[in-house]
Amino acid sequence: MQISKALLIAGIAGAAVFGQAQQKVGWSTGYYAGWAQSGYPVTKINWKSYTHMCHFSATPNSSGGVNLSMGITDASAKSFVAEAHKNKVKAILCVGGAGTGGNFQSSTANATIRATLVTNILGLMSKYGYDGVDMDWEEIGGKTQQYQDLHKDLRVAMDKMDPKPLLTVAMANYIAASCGPINQVFDQMNNMCYWTHATGLANDFKALIDKGIPKSKMGVGIGFDYEEGNPEVDCDPTSVKQKCDYAIANGYGGVMVWAIEKDLKRYNGQEPSHAALLPYVPLPGSVGLMGPSFALAAAEAFSMTIAENGPSARPVITYMIPSAAALAGTLVDVGLYGYDGRMVRTLLRGKAGAGAHTLVLDSRVRPGAYVVKLSAGPDAAASALIVK
Repeated sequence: MQISKALLIAGIAGAAVFGQAQQKVGWSTGYYAGWAQSGYPVTKINWKSYTHMCHFSATPNSSGGVNLSMGITDASAKSFVAEAHKNKVKAILCVGGAGTGGNFQSSTANATIRATLVTNILGLMSKYGYDGVDMDWEEIGGKTQQYQDLHKDLRVAMDKMDPKPLLTVAMANYIAASCGPINQVFDQMNNMCYWTHATGLANDFKALIDKGIPKSKMGVGIGFDYEEGNPEVDCDPTSVKQKCDYAIANGYGGVMVWAIEKDLKRYNGQEPSHAALLPYVPLPGSVGLMGPSFALAAAEAFSMTIAENGPSARPVITYMIPSAAALAGTLVDVGLYGYDGRMVRTLLRGKAGAGAHTLVLDSRVRPGAYVVKLSAGPDAAASALIVK
């Protein structure tokens, strides 16, 4: 029995919580710029509107080095990661940004210098405890092979780490030929279509889809970086809702926001665009099922939550079986998988009575990063689990 990578990616980021009428996006990734921290400290971030947060940015130099920049300091990197984890949000270190393409080109010119760059990126990520890396090489300058080699090398190196870090990428249709053929190395591929109106998204994504990138791996870019008075780029709460609805209706993996502090700036202390985003965001650490099998009320939730440090410091999986499912004799299956889709262990398979049930992982499950898949009949969803 295998679980597909598409399901892993969507499930790790989160799924819809049963019992709520609002459908959810698979992930909500935000960008927090280092230069914003003085006026918008990490304690003020609207964390509940996000599942992942990219810290912008560290930048490469021409010799393969990587340094915190854009206003990020040693202290602010530590506080960002601590606050993200406190709020159960994945902390991602962004590397690059507009204008850094020349240094990327120089630092990937051959295998030796590229290896130095990979080592330094992952070293900086590990030093501060980030959960992964977001790559933002925008000015490729015809160096498609170098672009692809860098990201493939990062994936290979990350796959040797335990737990495996996330590798996400900021991309756009003008680099589709570079990022499309290597889409398998990324966990998220977020389209920087910040200023594209919802009505233009189909055209914006066409080149990316044509290059073979699955919709389930791509995020729809939302711009909080406003241009006053221009309806095409003026991302008010209505535009946020339209883009989230588009992502859900068309099978995209999630949404991505640049830049989160602009909502506060634009509305003088109020954050209505964050408020519009919040209903679409899956709860951290929870996953639910909703499909054709059941038509249940909110009180009849078929859901699963994971406590990563339960009694005796062992992870506890709690799942709720609705009475309708129990009466129908629905087969319930809970499985533990590796990030590569390999099944590690069957935790439960059979019929279950209505109500709450718990599973406690025993010491036979080694420390590492896993995915728990819950399925019932034709419905399935997944959630990430870290065993310490």
